[in-house]
Amino acid sequence: MSRRGFTLVELLVVIAIIGVLISLLLPAVQQAREAARRAQCTNNLKQLGLAVHNYHDTHNSLPYPDLGITFESGNNWVNSWGLALLPMLEQGAAWDQFDPTATNGVSDQANQDIVTVQLGAFVCPTTPRSGLIQGIIEQEDDASSFNTSMSAAPGDYFIARSFRDDTMTPREVVGAFFDGSYTRPVRFNASTDGLSNTMFFFERANFPNVVIRGKQKKDPSDYSYASVVDTNFQGWWASTQHDRVRSWTFDGKQYYGPCVVNCTNDWGGAYSYHPGGMNASVGDGSVRFVPETVDKGAFRGFVGRDDGLVLNSL
Repeated sequence: MSRRGFTLVELLVVIAIIGVLISLLLPAVQQAREAARRAQCTNNLKQLGLAVHNYHDTHNSLPYPDLGITFESGNNWVNSWGLALLPMLEQGAAWDQFDPTATNGVSDQANQDIVTVQLGAFVCPTTPRSGLIQGIIEQEDDASSFNTSMSAAPGDYFIARSFRDDTMTPREVVGAFFDGSYTRPVRFNASTDGLSNTMFFFERANFPNVVIRGKQKKDPSDYSYASVVDTNFQGWWASTQHDRVRSWTFDGKQYYGPCVVNCTNDWGGAYSYHPGGMNASVGDGSVRFVPETVDKGAFRGFVGRDDGLVLNSL
């Protein structure tokens, strides 16, 4: 009895069919993985929003953006909102180890063991990165204090000081956490537009790497910052992690323009690696997915806490 095997043509056809099936399957697998990562990012922002509510219940104010519950004058950082929220995120042990008396606060060598702890609540799993940020600024806006021997764990979530666009009137609206002087506590009742209409946290992923649409690193000559070094006072969860949100052109090279999401993470640019938009925490504890196509005026109203704009949707 003779046995008939595969001919070479049949074998090639089978291999080709398997290749087509794999090519069809891979995008579905990647989409499923991104859906899981986006869900985790959503959960992170929800936990941060709830932590702010617990903080407000305890201290009767929102955390100071720079300095937690302790205000100090000058450029040395004593604290940050990320550190201030640690007890509300079941990280009280890390908070207890932090030394607020260190000369340079969060960026002092004495606090390296704390700021290098990688905490999942502060990072989006979709963001491509590996390890710690190497080299940090010891004093904000002081490029000479850049210390390459120090490092810090990354953070992808920021709070908005304000939204600014010089082509609009008024050109700037203030965010939920700020009073303008950095010295007075801000409470929930300052958000007269309603907490459900006011943004708390937004994604500014992969900073201090400065990137543009398409996940490419930006040419240093196009940076809005005075130098590459100056970018390293943010991008790690224990640092200030706040900025003035700006609109950009679609190529991510110039402000002000029609784009407010995913054009660049440079100078207050809202940016994520989620296809089609980014996650944002809302003052009522919910999380919204803000599409790249969002209208600039609607997003501005979302950032502003008392501009009189009530959002129907984004």
